[in-house]
Amino acid sequence: MMTTPRAVASLKQFSLLRVNGETARDISPKNCADTPFEWASITKTLTAAITYQFHLDGRLNLDQPIAATSGPYEEAPPWITPRSLIDHRSGLPRMPEGMTDKDDPYRGMTMDRFHKLLPAIWGTVTEPVNQDPIYSNLGYAMLTDLLEKHTGHTWQHLAMSHLSSLGITDGIYTEVPDGGLVRKTMLGRTRAPWSLSDGPFVGAGGLWGTLDALVDYGQASRLWSKALPMNTNPPGWASSEDYWWHTGGSRDGSAIVLFNDDVVLAASTLGFGPFEAGKVARKALLA
Repeated sequence: MMTTPRAVASLKQFSLLRVNGETARDISPKNCADTPFEWASITKTLTAAITYQFHLDGRLNLDQPIAATSGPYEEAPPWITPRSLIDHRSGLPRMPEGMTDKDDPYRGMTMDRFHKLLPAIWGTVTEPVNQDPIYSNLGYAMLTDLLEKHTGHTWQHLAMSHLSSLGITDGIYTEVPDGGLVRKTMLGRTRAPWSLSDGPFVGAGGLWGTLDALVDYGQASRLWSKALPMNTNPPGWASSEDYWWHTGGSRDGSAIVLFNDDVVLAASTLGFGPFEAGKVARKALLA
């Protein structure tokens, strides 16, 4: 599908919702309100939720080695399971070798090409016993592929179905939407986003959406996680300072969504550093 992006030199925005009814919102430039932007790695929380819901429904075993699926995974080490992929505890690197295009490492990453990269990976992975998690886009690409194999549906179909079950039907896209925000360079050129919407890495970072949709997603994720079995952490989310959160960093943008029992907050930036959305969020929480 051909799309026409909307290029801007910079963007900072946040939206905050407290359960007591208090709200705060700021968008600069203001004419970018309701314009979709890249959620990037926030996508991982949706992929994790889909996987976990299948586990709760008895349709998938989180602790079964992925080698049991055979095919390109039959030589995978036995400790690599869907749960270890969700938690970044598989020992897999952030990205596989062979994705070296600095301009767009995801360009041309079809599922067939991805499968051809896998045999060289298994012998290089060691079991991460008593080690900190290793954040891995590769792990979530595998999880995306495994979900598609397990269900016979595309990740895009699974994503929209799960969002619908959360009550979210508008403002989120599984591919680059028409009018999606991209960066305009100092020379006035439009910088294309990374091509994450094709191939297995869509489940690691392919979502786009509006600011309102990101707040709605944070609120829905908060409520969904409360309905999980006792003492179950929201799958795919990080925690610190009494918040559950996840960030997203794209070629030119950053995003964050966080929640706890009192607040849901979403923020994004374009044209700044990869951690700018987090700074915007902290400032909004302290205001």
